Amino acid sequence: MSRSSANAGKSLILIADKADNEDGKMGLSFVFRPLNNNQKISRIDIFFPPAISTGLQSAQPLTQELNLGVVSNFVENYERNRQPLPSNVTTVWEGNIPVAVQASYVFADESLIHRALYKLATRVMWPANGPFRLKFMDVIFDHVLPPDTKYAEVLTYALADEEEAQRKRFNPPR
Repeated sequence: MSRSSANAGKSLILIADKADNEDGKMGLSFVFRPLNNNQKISRIDIFFPPAISTGLQSAQPLTQELNLGVVSNFVENYERNRQPLPSNVTTVWEGNIPVAVQASYVFADESLIHRALYKLATRVMWPANGPFRLKFMDVIFDHVLPPDTKYAEVLTYALADEEEAQRKRFNPPR
């Protein structure tokens, strides 16, 4: 994001709030809006690391609500395959899942595109003898991505960085 585009109001800063419905309360649905009220979002797409999902999720056109319920199943499969879980212990994982967000928007009759890396703050719980529970806690801006970004590549590296940070957090070097 350049200082001149920020000063001109062209840079998009997305705010994500939990949707005002049951999925939102469960942390599975978010509504996106621009920080600058003079900007109008026309489309939002979210891309996940290929290890989790190769498809994209699109927000509802008018409300910009993005329901991540389907993706939660992909996250569960990813986590189960990544690390077998003990069946007699409740396991909790908290971390960030990197995602790329691409938003088309209009400012002062000019069509623009926002591409950025965001992180989904996530809490996953596997009760010892109960069903998997996932909650996306927040959507956090990380940094703007250039127009020629290959999302799969950026997200693969970002996910590896997140996994490494988790390993260091729970298994610090001696």
